[in-house]
Amino acid sequence: MEMIVVTDIGPRIMSFRLGNGPNILYEDKTGFSVGDWQLYGGHRFATAPETTKTYEPDNQPCQAVVGGQLLRISGPPGCGAIQKIMEISHCRCCDGFKVRHILRNTGGMLWPAAPWAITCVKPIGRVVAQWGSGTGKWRTNMVRYWSQMGSCGTCANSRQWQPGNDIFVVQPSGETGKIGLYTDQGWMALLAGELTFIKRFQPVVRQSLCPDGGCNIEIYTCSNYIEMETLGAFETICPDAEITHTECWKLSADVFEPDQFKAVSQL
Repeated sequence: MEMIVVTDIGPRIMSFRLGNGPNILYEDKTGFSVGDWQLYGGHRFATAPETTKTYEPDNQPCQAVVGGQLLRISGPPGCGAIQKIMEISHCRCCDGFKVRHILRNTGGMLWPAAPWAITCVKPIGRVVAQWGSGTGKWRTNMVRYWSQMGSCGTCANSRQWQPGNDIFVVQPSGETGKIGLYTDQGWMALLAGELTFIKRFQPVVRQSLCPDGGCNIEIYTCSNYIEMETLGAFETICPDAEITHTECWKLSADVFEPDQFKAVSQL
């Protein structure tokens, strides 16, 4: 597996591939922007819930420090003196990459937020997530549809949303839409033809601590890309303190169908 992290902007991961294979991350060529904020593509992180502060520009250079087997990418403090830091290292559990997202409060005021890790991938294959919470014979599933997102919205009965008892499958159709789920299993995956990309994370124990009405997974679709998003708990960051959210990334040449989700989760 090869990961490329840029330093001119960010923190951002702009490429992730297996061997000499294609980059599975989407790189924006359209120049899409919201004010001074540029999409760029790749993997970024922000603060949730989504507000105008979410689109704070990350166009400035970052500081990169390499020590031992750790790469640390630090952006300059932004709105509210919140600094975004990304630490990347080898994940011994899955033999992939560990991506640690850090929100650090460098100012003197309290700052409420949840870390929000957003991975832009090419719209190929299907996104799957094992959803729901509970134990034994008592489990519940929850899905939230973003019925309005500025000038567009989500069609709740679109064929691209395919909920099942154990897994939720997103079959991208080119439509714009967004859903949110809660999972106590802590993974989501892209089944992309000859590749499988899996992101693992430690799920928030109490769903009530998750932003956006209890979501710790969110999936956004459009004609150009899919966003695979995971979220940490909503917390108040004290001055000189930080909160973290860690994902583990792995690419595999194994090919799965969505109903083989148990095998996917064991990658």
